Amino acid sequence: MNLDDSGDEDCTALLAMSQGFERILSSSRMQHPLAGMLNFDDDAPPKITKGADRKPVANQGAPLSMRELLAKESEDRLIRIQLENAQRDSVLQSEKIASLESEVKSLRMKCDKDLQEFQRKENALNGNIAQLQEQIARNNSLLAITQRKLLLVTQERDAFQSVIARYKSELDKDIEIVTGERTDHTQCQALLTNVQAELDEANKLLKDALASAKESNLNRSRKISSSTSQENTELKGQIDELKRELEEKSAELECHKERRHLQGHYDPSTTQVLHLLNNPADDSRKKNASLVQDLRAENARLLERLKIMAQEGAAVDDLTLRVNEKMLGGVGSQEVEDLKEQLAKSELKNQRLGEAFKSTTKEFRSIVYKLLGYRVTITGNQRYEFMSMYAETPKDILCFTTASNGDVQILANDYSLSFGENCEHYLQTGNSIPAFLSSITLDLFSKQTILEQ
Repeated sequence: MNLDDSGDEDCTALLAMSQGFERILSSSRMQHPLAGMLNFDDDAPPKITKGADRKPVANQGAPLSMRELLAKESEDRLIRIQLENAQRDSVLQSEKIASLESEVKSLRMKCDKDLQEFQRKENALNGNIAQLQEQIARNNSLLAITQRKLLLVTQERDAFQSVIARYKSELDKDIEIVTGERTDHTQCQALLTNVQAELDEANKLLKDALASAKESNLNRSRKISSSTSQENTELKGQIDELKRELEEKSAELECHKERRHLQGHYDPSTTQVLHLLNNPADDSRKKNASLVQDLRAENARLLERLKIMAQEGAAVDDLTLRVNEKMLGGVGSQEVEDLKEQLAKSELKNQRLGEAFKSTTKEFRSIVYKLLGYRVTITGNQRYEFMSMYAETPKDILCFTTASNGDVQILANDYSLSFGENCEHYLQTGNSIPAFLSSITLDLFSKQTILEQ
């Protein structure tokens, strides 16, 4: 029970007591034996009704006897006694009524005073309630803002987690590419070994052909020796060039292995990953296969040339023409048509892959913009521009670049310098670019929300 309810109950009890006293006074007046002969007023004392006011008695004009006179006198004496008693009772009742009225008056004054006090307390409590309601409204508003910020932070956290997972998958793909490159390098070494063996065999056949040509025809061998020595020199030059390229590729592969090892990549032998089609590793394998195929074709032409020289000893021009005719003689028109058809299919496939790549790139940029709140633009030379969806002008752009060791660095401009406190806290102290981008997003979102409100 609160203070207002207790005050109302006290006032109600006092009013009920005063009404009860008034009912008691009224009933005592009505029950008095001389109520008809006495006039009770609140302020005047009770008075006796005179004989002239009383009703006439029967036979009033007749002479009375002694007995009647005595009876009348005793009756008058009894009446006087009753009147005296009534007067005493009336005085007592008047005093009692005055006391009760005084008590009722004091109770009413007390009730009014208590009622005023209760009203004052009620007004104070109403004021406190209004203040508390205003404070609750402010707290609810702050709670709503905090919940919105928490929702944004949660969404950004999930987005960053997805980006981290994507980076991990791309890292696994890179590891697979390195593994493929290592395998390709091993295959290239094996192929180069085979080519070296074939070249050695070709040199041996060349020496045998030269010896047999000298024995059969010295004059013709003199003519052929110059061209053969020239071709031999060219072959040796090609062999040296291939060896040099092999050494360069081996050195590049070793440097690449060491750099990947220093960057903390996983062991490719214990990690199984997936990779996309038409990636750099596939291109490298295709180039190596094409190079090996060209080398084999060249080796076959040289072997055929040596065989023809050993058999017939033809001139240089005639020999080259015959070798080309013999090498191309096995290729029919149907094979040429098949090659053209395969080339058309490859071009169509490359076109479709290019269109799919453009569509995927556009979709990826759109989802990054919607989830992370930044539009990413690649300007070349390992430079990237980030523009927030809450940016005030199109010139509000953050520029990043990648260093030679793979680290991402921010480029200073007027817009990035406007976030000096965030740069110091998140970049210099925390060394966290994602946290820096998130803080900028929250700041711009808060400013835009305040402007809208």
